[in-house]
Amino acid sequence: MTMDVAFLTDSEQQIVRKSALCSSMTEDVFQHVLARGSVTDFKRGEYLFDQGRPAEVLYLVLQGWAQIKRVEQDGSCTLISTFGTGQTIGETPAFLHKPYPASAQAMTHVRVFAISGQTVVEIMQEDPEVLSSALASVYIKLHELVNEVELLKSRTLRERLALFLLEHLSEEVAPTSMQLPFGKALIAAKIGTSPEQLSRTFKELKPHGVHISGSTAKIDDPEALRRMLHKV
Repeated sequence: MTMDVAFLTDSEQQIVRKSALCSSMTEDVFQHVLARGSVTDFKRGEYLFDQGRPAEVLYLVLQGWAQIKRVEQDGSCTLISTFGTGQTIGETPAFLHKPYPASAQAMTHVRVFAISGQTVVEIMQEDPEVLSSALASVYIKLHELVNEVELLKSRTLRERLALFLLEHLSEEVAPTSMQLPFGKALIAAKIGTSPEQLSRTFKELKPHGVHISGSTAKIDDPEALRRMLHKV
């Protein structure tokens, strides 16, 4: 499917441009990539792709949050990671023409830029800079997953929750408040705990200036919270 680049707002084009996949492309190659892609919106709960299906498309998140989860043989479900604005999903299986090893589901309303993996591979073959960008994108993804595993092993639950809040604290809104990016059940899965334990851990952070009201978190002093992390 082709698209009119006008469907992408200027800010969305910048998100694609700054992504690991496209950041080192020449302007001509970048415009070629835009012209070969499409924009799709997914409602909360909808699947971008299903585990085991042939991987043909990779997705770059323009807005919202998606989760990657894998169903194991015993029927249990494992949350692998979450992805937000500027991050790509499904590029490796799309490049290799392999089945998706896990499913991608919208956790909020999600708007994505989608492009065929085969299209990107063809452009790679013509332009070594695109190949470098694609390899960088895969490396960054691997590095992020390694960091997540290390975080789960090396930090206490209280520290993991504090790091999660600081990571998602936006400077574009009131500097000490934030909307939780997704539901508490998924936050619990993200940091490796249960929803019940998450509620207790939020209470443990209250003496450190963290206050939760519904889906809003207020942090009295982000720097003090960072100092608490460095002391442990």
